[in-house]
Amino acid sequence: MSIGKNIKKLRSDYGLSQKDLAVIAGVTDKTVSAWENDRIDPRMGAIQKMADHFGIKKSDIIESAKQLLPNLNIRANEEELRLLVNYRELNELNRRQISNMIAAFLVQQAAM
Repeated sequence: MSIGKNIKKLRSDYGLSQKDLAVIAGVTDKTVSAWENDRIDPRMGAIQKMADHFGIKKSDIIESAKQLLPNLNIRANEEELRLLVNYRELNELNRRQISNMIAAFLVQQAAM
């Protein structure tokens, strides 16, 4: 997805109007509209404000999961790729914890 589509999805996921997001980012609602329609890209300051407000990484706004994993040769949807990107950004201990939780879940499912 483009930056504009990522911003529109983020806004939509939180049930915000363009005006609401404009207040968060410190811009006008017309600017948010221009971002969402890929007419202009947001400045890093606005991206940082949005990332801070939603507790996400700037990369969640400016990059698509497919752009972050260009050499990954598997069939996966955008959500699956985003999960993989987020997993790779974890430290080793957290990755092991997540892997152990998934393994335990799969064992439990197989036993049913």
